[in-house]
Amino acid sequence: MMQHVYFRLNWFSLIVVSLLMLTVPAAADPVPRILLAGDSWSALMQAFDTYQEVLPENAGCENYRSIGFRTSVVGIQADEFIAPAMLAIVAEELALHPTIDIVHLSLGGNDILYGRWLPSMSAAQQENLFNAITADIETAIDFILALRPDIRIGLCGYSFADHDYVEVLPTEANQAITALEQKKLAMVQGKDRVFYIHNLGLMQYTYGIPQADPPIPPLSVPYPGGYPDYDPMPGGNILYTAPAEALVDGDVHLTPDGYKVVARRCMDEFYAEWLSWPRVLEVQLLSATAAQAEFLVRFSEAVTGVDASDFTPSLETKALSVSGVSGSGDTYTVTVALDGGAGTVRLEVVDDDTIRDLDDNPLGGPGTGNGLFSFNGILTYQDPPPIEEDDFDAFLLYLDTASAPYTEQLNGFSFAPDVCDANGGFQMEPDIEIYGNGMLESCEFGLIRACLRNPDLDLRPFGGISHDILRAAWEQNLAQMRVDLGGVDGLALSVLRGLDSILSAYFLLGDNVSRLLPSALVFAATSYEEIQLELTVPDPMNYRMLSRFLAFNGDADGDGYTNQEEYDYFMPLGGRDLYIQAALTPFITLESSCANTEGGVFSEGDMFCLVVPDPVSYATFQWMKDGQPLNDIGSIQGSRWRTLHIMSLSISDSGDYTCEYDDGSKSPRVFGPVHVEVLKTTPAVTPGGHFALLTFLVLIGITALYRFRPRHSS
Repeated sequence: MMQHVYFRLNWFSLIVVSLLMLTVPAAADPVPRILLAGDSWSALMQAFDTYQEVLPENAGCENYRSIGFRTSVVGIQADEFIAPAMLAIVAEELALHPTIDIVHLSLGGNDILYGRWLPSMSAAQQENLFNAITADIETAIDFILALRPDIRIGLCGYSFADHDYVEVLPTEANQAITALEQKKLAMVQGKDRVFYIHNLGLMQYTYGIPQADPPIPPLSVPYPGGYPDYDPMPGGNILYTAPAEALVDGDVHLTPDGYKVVARRCMDEFYAEWLSWPRVLEVQLLSATAAQAEFLVRFSEAVTGVDASDFTPSLETKALSVSGVSGSGDTYTVTVALDGGAGTVRLEVVDDDTIRDLDDNPLGGPGTGNGLFSFNGILTYQDPPPIEEDDFDAFLLYLDTASAPYTEQLNGFSFAPDVCDANGGFQMEPDIEIYGNGMLESCEFGLIRACLRNPDLDLRPFGGISHDILRAAWEQNLAQMRVDLGGVDGLALSVLRGLDSILSAYFLLGDNVSRLLPSALVFAATSYEEIQLELTVPDPMNYRMLSRFLAFNGDADGDGYTNQEEYDYFMPLGGRDLYIQAALTPFITLESSCANTEGGVFSEGDMFCLVVPDPVSYATFQWMKDGQPLNDIGSIQGSRWRTLHIMSLSISDSGDYTCEYDDGSKSPRVFGPVHVEVLKTTPAVTPGGHFALLTFLVLIGITALYRFRPRHSS
């Protein structure tokens, strides 16, 4: 289970870069229409849900959204974006989301700010560099355009920045970014389906230039010129940087409101018109017989002119014919004649501009072929429900998705809940090597979640944890972590949603490595150059750590076995659910402490146990009473384990007990029935009663022995 990972780059920086993509979509907008791609300008628009805020401002766009977790990479330069692995991710996202027909692309800024441009360059050197950057961007554009004929690209330009160059005047920096943007504009003007969006000076126009003397108020400098003549180019005032009011980091990245201004500019220039044109959203096979197949075709709005000539059906490689089209508005049924041949029948929507909306706009906009839609099947995309603060698996999944562009740099490490194990230790030289502790974070955090969600949990009589103890520590840690991360409304938690929960959980685990990770990660984030986050490195003295109960070498239920011992034993048998049940149930241990396989007559209030006898190949168990499944409620423990315990018998516990279990054989097995009778008065002592009493005395002795035996290393 131990995971060794060698990183070629600084591991903490990569984690921070990945975390910058972590977000939770805020609204249920089930139809993606815009793919955010490129660098941090796109990444932050994804993180801030910018288009989810702006799209509803435009009639007809209320149910559309953008996506871009995997295709927007903080810090990426143009030549890195056109690497085969990155372009493959772009292609995959567009294949997975066939309703996307706009790619919002932001590239080139990092080449100026952090990479290839130096102010000391000669005019010729600068010209060659900007030509090379533009050529890389053109490579990306040509690749995307070739994927589907319905895709249009908005090449989103930057505003002026306030980057901390060494001995570079704002005018020099502004002139450099203007020169690059002019190259990008010239490049796209000769291409179909791609348009440049000019933003130089947009923030100065919106917020004014307070740093000027005297201050220049909003709406006073020239508005950046738009399509088609782009005059003026640039807008604003080239003598000044972007106003601080527009920047989230005092550098180059905008506030959430600043990115909304950019999104509105994109909508006003192009996107609103593109999204207003009719679009196929779904083609789905409804039924098929040997004679015919019926398809549902759904459009983005009511359309007319739909007939048989608008569809191309096929069976494998054989062409078929449309025998009928019915419907109206935005939904139509297309019937395809079959010849009984084997294979999968498909229907493609072609576009000759005869399908039009009620405003006479053609399918996909002016021009034939741009309304083509070939995807058949149910679209799988949907926004997840809001994530609760202890839903650690969901946060890990988002982090895994966000880190997908960094697969090569992470060298095999994954945040996916079924493999992530990062808190076993690390070394820095010669390469950073990270060790797991042999327990998946999903299980360690899952133990925390199980305790938080069971208000009746109290294992203190056994020397274990209780809900109240954990809840108090969790609330303290979460509140303090939110302070250290800049507050719930601060930039860090606006972008890194869920980071407070993950780091708080590491502190709760509390072992020597887990308690180091939050401070190390936050320290790395404070030194990350591209986005400056106002963070406080967590002081462990401000946090509560419950290592006695929750660490890998702790004992949550007080049964004498460490969490890792129970993990190693129960995980192979029943996965996380069985491990967590065992780790929080003192009577589910590596060895059964019960020897009773018989029933008998017992008194009300007696302790009772019943065990499935050997041989048993452990898998799944379900205890039943009188044919009804039991649950771990009240005094019942181990209802889904080999050994059933009833801590205090009641009259209602009388009945016939069976255990259904699956040990991998061809049919489920059943132990029992075993009859148990519970009396109000103490019955005559039976051999079964003697045996049960002896069993419980032994059980209590074993539990005490485990609790006080010396710990052994694991």
